[in-house]
Amino acid sequence: MRSLQYSLLITLQYLDYLTEDCINLYRNPQLLKIINWAI
Repeated sequence: MRSLQYSLLITLQYLDYLTEDCINLYRNPQLLKIINWAI
């Protein structure tokens, strides 16, 4: 049971990190253009 809680915690932190990344991209459209160009 403890390992389940641990993996949930990691998942939540990862989602939080992803959300923060998306917000940063949204605030910085120039960076988004560079990423689209690089792909």
